[in-house]
Amino acid sequence: MSIPGRPLPAALFLPKPTAITLEDFQILRKLGSGTMGAVFLARQISLDRDVALKMLSQSLVELPSFVDRFSREARVLSSLDHPNIVRMFGVGSENGVYYYSMEYVNGFTLRTIREGLNGPMRVGDALYVGLRCAAGLAHAHACRIVHRDVKPENIMISQLGEVKITDLGLAKPAGTDVDLTDTGAGIGTPRYMSLEQARDGRSADARCDVFSLGCTLYQLLTGRLPFLGENSVDLMLAKERGTFPPARRLNRDVPPRLDLMFDKMLAKDPRFRYQDCTELLRDLQTLDGANEHLSFNPLQVCRTLRPDLPASDTERVEVFLIHDDACAIREIQDALYDSRIPSYLRVAHDAERALTFLRREGKYAGVPRPNLLLLGLPLTSRDSRRVVCEIRDNEALHSIPVVILSGKPGSSDILAADGVKASLVLTRPEDLEKLEALLRDVQSLCVTVVEMPS
Repeated sequence: MSIPGRPLPAALFLPKPTAITLEDFQILRKLGSGTMGAVFLARQISLDRDVALKMLSQSLVELPSFVDRFSREARVLSSLDHPNIVRMFGVGSENGVYYYSMEYVNGFTLRTIREGLNGPMRVGDALYVGLRCAAGLAHAHACRIVHRDVKPENIMISQLGEVKITDLGLAKPAGTDVDLTDTGAGIGTPRYMSLEQARDGRSADARCDVFSLGCTLYQLLTGRLPFLGENSVDLMLAKERGTFPPARRLNRDVPPRLDLMFDKMLAKDPRFRYQDCTELLRDLQTLDGANEHLSFNPLQVCRTLRPDLPASDTERVEVFLIHDDACAIREIQDALYDSRIPSYLRVAHDAERALTFLRREGKYAGVPRPNLLLLGLPLTSRDSRRVVCEIRDNEALHSIPVVILSGKPGSSDILAADGVKASLVLTRPEDLEKLEALLRDVQSLCVTVVEMPS
């Protein structure tokens, strides 16, 4: 159940209208465009969720080769199911419009994050990102899919710190000759692609993704790419030489073993590289230096870089309320409205529905996680403790602030009995000022409020 609340000023939420209409999708605004089409933020009406909708350009609809290429991209994406790869939802055509829907990541590209940090990323944060990218690519490689365009622009960081690999438009099944061109031209982004991929994109395999991810991690930690050139010829010559400054020389915080791993990730000869990201992932895990959560807030970083970002992009608070009292629900709804903060309230009246939503099961599989959780069921109830234990045991929920709507003392003791060590805001539905203050905190902070007991 979702409660949109009383209507807020249109300037907070409503983008410019678009002429595109589809039966099950309300097009909200354009997210970006490429050579084959554009991506829109849309609301899928039947499932009440935001999606990213990719549409083939109308100028290409009459060209069968481009329609086939677009369909192949959708098939590649649908064959992958991993938390660090943007999830595919469905594909279709309507009124001459070819489209497919996928998971909408409310966040920023790794390139934007890197630029906003204004310097090298901390080693723990870079490894946090690298591990998740390697895990997603390892899944793709196990499915015999090669991405072929791994770079910061194709890696998204959500406002909650989730890492998602995007844009599989150049991906292909390993071992096939299917490609975007009929020639042996390099396919990908020159600054990040391996030498063999630059020579012939059709021969690209998993080792090319290893090389590109190596370039990306090296850039995160040093602020520059390993191979430089003023033009494509100079860049090719630099990769032909195969030498680059050790990352540790540019950033003394880089562990010596990671510096050695860069030598293997970026080896000129693919025979001496990691053979796929499964092998790379194992070595990255042995470093044991990754942060459990990003030490910076993606939203805060990007607001510094882009103060012109619309409020609807950066400040909407997705609130999940678990409560069985209609009056209390209405008070929370009024508090959200009175705060004048863009927000979306979703309500579950019992633990079963709450757990289904928090686990993203069934129809909630593609729904973004909330960034504020309000628990209004009595902590003495079994249902409430089940929800609390789910928060405790589900690592993906650890960064979500939790508010206990209770005026009764002893809540900490009840939580401790379930093995939960938590920092909680104790309030009541009528404490509107406290709720408003918390909402404002959520906009600027990602605070871990529930931790596994030590």
